Amino acid sequence: LDASRSLVMSAGLNLIELEVVDTKRGVEDFQKSPRALAQHLTKAIPKGDRSDVEAAIDLATLTDQFMGAGSWSKLTAGERDQMSSAYRRFMNEIIGGYGKSVYEMRLLYIDEKEDTAEATCLLAPVDMLLKLRLVRRNNVWHLVEVIQTDTAFHIASETLQPTIVTLEKTRAGQKAAPAGLSTFVRVLLLMNSDSAKTISVVDSALKSKPDDKGLLFLKAIELSSTEDRKAEGLKLLRELSDQGFVPAVFRLAGELTASEDENEKKEGLAVFERYTSVEPRDPRG
Repeated sequence: LDASRSLVMSAGLNLIELEVVDTKRGVEDFQKSPRALAQHLTKAIPKGDRSDVEAAIDLATLTDQFMGAGSWSKLTAGERDQMSSAYRRFMNEIIGGYGKSVYEMRLLYIDEKEDTAEATCLLAPVDMLLKLRLVRRNNVWHLVEVIQTDTAFHIASETLQPTIVTLEKTRAGQKAAPAGLSTFVRVLLLMNSDSAKTISVVDSALKSKPDDKGLLFLKAIELSSTEDRKAEGLKLLRELSDQGFVPAVFRLAGELTASEDENEKKEGLAVFERYTSVEPRDPRG
């Protein structure tokens, strides 16, 4: 009894410090199958329901997905804090980008392979194709990536990678700047506002990563939207399309069918047919 009174008194005087080392929660029904999770997310994301989206994302699973199996358990407390900050930025990208009351999200189909699955969804009324990548860990399904297919924007990867690079450099004893935006995200933010700077940033990044299809694709989009460099942009889109880069196939088809040139319109229809052969369930094709 005295011990209990002492504990209550200490708590009242704020003399007790508690550290949460682990939390347990039951497995939600929507995490028992990839289809159930995908259907849950198609409702939670457009509503901007942060708690429902957070319930589908496990930070340890997310870390292991991008840093390698078992990575979370090897992180120090400070490193976990950094990954937690990156996780919050990932959440903000999802809620801020797609959590709008005017949006509706429809599940088109889901591909499941053992412990991984990919759900393809259409966001209306903006006609945006999104892919949700899911993984199963300890018989529980989690969201680990959201891909905006038309721009090849892998939201989790581009949000977490700068933090991961900083952690790895620090561990190697190298000087590392605080994690910022990835080059891909910087370019996305610059597009349609400063064309010259957009191209300059991409070209600078391509010096060290000349085969980065994502950056080449963003360059092609920017060039094709500029009247005096449109032909250059279409040429780059054709090159990426010929290499089988699916976002470039869809973009090229749209650019050509919108052309006033009848030959380009016909070419555009043929490119759309090629697109539907690789994305047969995308109604836009």
